[in-house]
Amino acid sequence: MRVLVADDEKLSRVSLISMLEECERDISIAGEATNGEDLLNALSKMQPDVAFVDIRMPKMNGLEAIERGRKLSPYTQWVILSGFSEFDYARKALSLGAFMYLLKPLGMEELGAVLDSLFTKIDQTYQRLDDEFEHYILAALNNGQSPGLAEFVSEARYTKYKVLLIATDTHAFPGQMEQAKHCLYRAIQEAVSGWSSLTCRVAIFTLTSGETAVAMCWQEGEPKDDLQMEVMTDSIYHRINRLTDQRIAYTQVDSSIYTNIGGMLAGLQDIRRLLPLRAVIGINHRFSLEELQKQPPAAAHMGLVMTKLVDDYHHHLYMDYCRELEEITTLLRTEQHSKQQIKHMRSFIQYGMNDNAELETVELTTLLTRHADKLLTDKKKLEGEPPDMISEVIYSIEQHYASNISIAQLAERLRITPNYLSSTFHKKTGITFTKYLTRLRIHRAKELLSTTNLPVKDIALQVGYYSTRHFVKLFIESEGCYPTEYKKQARL
Repeated sequence: MRVLVADDEKLSRVSLISMLEECERDISIAGEATNGEDLLNALSKMQPDVAFVDIRMPKMNGLEAIERGRKLSPYTQWVILSGFSEFDYARKALSLGAFMYLLKPLGMEELGAVLDSLFTKIDQTYQRLDDEFEHYILAALNNGQSPGLAEFVSEARYTKYKVLLIATDTHAFPGQMEQAKHCLYRAIQEAVSGWSSLTCRVAIFTLTSGETAVAMCWQEGEPKDDLQMEVMTDSIYHRINRLTDQRIAYTQVDSSIYTNIGGMLAGLQDIRRLLPLRAVIGINHRFSLEELQKQPPAAAHMGLVMTKLVDDYHHHLYMDYCRELEEITTLLRTEQHSKQQIKHMRSFIQYGMNDNAELETVELTTLLTRHADKLLTDKKKLEGEPPDMISEVIYSIEQHYASNISIAQLAERLRITPNYLSSTFHKKTGITFTKYLTRLRIHRAKELLSTTNLPVKDIALQVGYYSTRHFVKLFIESEGCYPTEYKKQARL
């Protein structure tokens, strides 16, 4: 917690700073001010978490400084210190948004209680700002635009941006995959813990394509934050690397540092486009975006075909798999690939298709052909067994409920008609596709209402509804109350 102390009496400042240092809490003194004008200048430069402000100071009293200072540092928490207990002072201070009005002299026990409350309040502010940052990014990625992004850019003082993307390669079952993602998310949270502040934001989110992203922004002119960012990104990689086992591999790609959020979003899209290269240059590694951009087009193309092939295998798409296999066979015959690249491709197959047998001795195309035969055999077993087909549909819904998913898209992927899929889904689940999707979205919305401070319109967007009015209507039909009412009840 970064603290600014404003008091025209040097003894008062020294005394308070000494008490803050003795509190044995994570507190740093951002600066001091001796009058109202100094306070405003310090606020603009330092953006402190907390400002302890004396009421009576020369040039501009504390209340006037707060009124003007809120615009310069809108998220700073204000604590008024005064030797006067007049009700009008306290009322004016609270009306200006002051966190607390304290009377001098201040005791250690009282200060400790105030600091505990401040830490809780500040943590909530950090979380809200991180959630806001995440919302703008997701909205921009999903819709090509982000409501409020222009305002965020114009108001924010953040001048450095960076993003990491982490791909998960596994042959684990959907349930195991969800557990793996949970462990990944927790490891990242541990690595970034304590980095968020009024001058730094961090967002962790999952893309519709399955990768996990970590976006960061911070202010120019804070050398320690640059260093902390490097330490944090190193820590993320080391933590997720320890999660790797025989079933799951993680690959991290770090972007450059950008000077605006648009550059970061473009960098994120570049990483997504080049991420299939991991199939050729190695999974379970950490790369920079620049390293991926230096790879030859032939490697990028092979990586793309390899990742499509593994995806086809996971979704039992035999004909698509065979098409990718034919192209890979041609590429291996007509283009030169190093022994190291072939080794990386074998490893990619091992994790993506659960193939541990004879990886070093059997030709790559022979291995892939064996999987084609297995895929055909499994597909024949699946024919006439709609429950497995419906399980795949349900899994797709759970993964992509926030996007514009439709039964027609899923039917096309499964090579069946929408009417057949719709009737089979209803028969096996007892509910229509639309109602199932709505229930899932409403369930996720309830989680967000209970655990975040996001406004209703943002929650609607995150669960797949671009019309807030339509979302509210469906929520009332499902829960019998407005989303805002549900939020209040959930937090009682």
